[in-house]
Amino acid sequence: MTLAEFIRTDFSLLAYLNNKLIFRSKKCGIEPLLDYLQEHSSLKSGVVFFDKIVGRCAALLLIKANAGMVYTPEISKAGLSVLRKYQIPCFYLKKIPHVLNRSKTGTCPMELFSYKKSPDQLYHLLLKGTPPHQAK
Repeated sequence: MTLAEFIRTDFSLLAYLNNKLIFRSKKCGIEPLLDYLQEHSSLKSGVVFFDKIVGRCAALLLIKANAGMVYTPEISKAGLSVLRKYQIPCFYLKKIPHVLNRSKTGTCPMELFSYKKSPDQLYHLLLKGTPPHQAK
């Protein structure tokens, strides 16, 4: 799978291990990554992910998912910073200031929610269903 091929699909997330497709989703937002983590939490590193857009929240979840490499058409500056901090190679077409909310009127609440959280902290708060405005 190449990034160009991924862009032509209607999937929002694909995950490969040893060139074998192990997960795919058409869901929106961070839900596909949460589903992946629920199904494949025991996998070791080296998973290659294709994600439609990577913000800071998604980047932290990709770290939790033991990503070995990430491909995305768009990545936020904060998302790229997280992947670089954890030394995860990332290939992208466009770097954006931040991920927008669904109405495109401001920053995505999940991107804001992810600040000052480790991958584990973020994941556990999201599993509990903690709304972004309640967990600072």
